[in-house]
Amino acid sequence: ELENSQPLSIDDVPEDVIAAVLAVEDAEFYSHKGVNLRALVRALLSNVSSSGARQGASTITQQVVKVEYLGGSERDGRYKLLQIVYALRLEKEHSKQEILERYLNTIYFGNNTYGIQAAAEVYFGKKVQQLTLIEGAFLAGLIQAPSSYDPIRRPQQSRRRFAEVLDALVEVGLTTATEAEAITVCLDPTAPEAESEQCVGSWQIPEVVRTITEKKITRTHFSEEVKSYLLNKSNILGETYQERYNKLFRGGLKIYTTLDPVAQTGAEAAR
Repeated sequence: ELENSQPLSIDDVPEDVIAAVLAVEDAEFYSHKGVNLRALVRALLSNVSSSGARQGASTITQQVVKVEYLGGSERDGRYKLLQIVYALRLEKEHSKQEILERYLNTIYFGNNTYGIQAAAEVYFGKKVQQLTLIEGAFLAGLIQAPSSYDPIRRPQQSRRRFAEVLDALVEVGLTTATEAEAITVCLDPTAPEAESEQCVGSWQIPEVVRTITEKKITRTHFSEEVKSYLLNKSNILGETYQERYNKLFRGGLKIYTTLDPVAQTGAEAAR
């Protein structure tokens, strides 16, 4: 596989982790219909009046559209309009849980990880079912800018981002200001407070990529031809190449063919 992607069911993701992702990425996910108009207006006013960092306003539904349908498209006015139209349509055709599951399985977390299961293993060496609220919140914080907040290569920026994430958790009541402050104080291992008794053994951002046990994939002429057919010669998986690519490599599909592995191996050996 080209990417580390391990699709899973939304039922396998702890409720605390889902709550943390929503708090950071789309707090009004369950109340909007694909587009958050208030956030759009708020971001527009902020971006017009400020010369600093631009605010985004994309909902989780819009991010699914961006990844699955608009990858590679030119970022112009038409792009944003299409994103809105597709998001509204997606909300009409699928439940919130289905959209959230697609999001958690396809969103990029940096370090070649697509989806929260792959991210849980790379950053924490865990299955997603074992993630804590704080670990889930940390992963949610990476989504906005995985390269900028990469804990492996940019630990200082990652720590600053995580402090913002903790504020978001406090805002929605997932943790208390006291608990968040205790974690924040101990985040920087070079700070004087890091050597205090309260910080010994405290939670730290992951600064090393964990080892993952990868499945061995045996490629054959037959399997490569099937992959080529699905990507380039058929629209079974989508109308555009990007849609087909996302479905094939990130969709968690089970593809059944006429391949007889024993006969195929014999044929290739004979050839």
